[in-house]
Amino acid sequence: MWRYLAECGRYPHLLTRRDCWIARAESEAGLVGYAWAYPVRECNCWMYIDDVAVHADHQGNGIGGELIAELVAWLLESGARRITGLAIDGRMAQIFGRHRISAAPPTEICEQEEVDVDR
Repeated sequence: MWRYLAECGRYPHLLTRRDCWIARAESEAGLVGYAWAYPVRECNCWMYIDDVAVHADHQGNGIGGELIAELVAWLLESGARRITGLAIDGRMAQIFGRHRISAAPPTEICEQEEVDVDR
């Protein structure tokens, strides 16, 4: 696993002048998975995990869980007090649950008050 901090954006309206955090998993053949998150608040205290993907040939080996664990650790080191994301299936929901990642899309987050979560 390795970390990559970039100025990027699939959602330019949310990422204007913000960074995103990317954790990557690689094998000898190249990239096999990634997970990325971005701040919803300017202070980086509220982060949204937007995407997690693992190549079909490598699924079921714990790579997704390792990516999320690495990304969550990095986000907490970066000052996140709340991490949210939207699990697209049961496996992802279990992984998110283990890491206390709550389900809320960024549009809902922007309408809520900020709440600290004990980690």
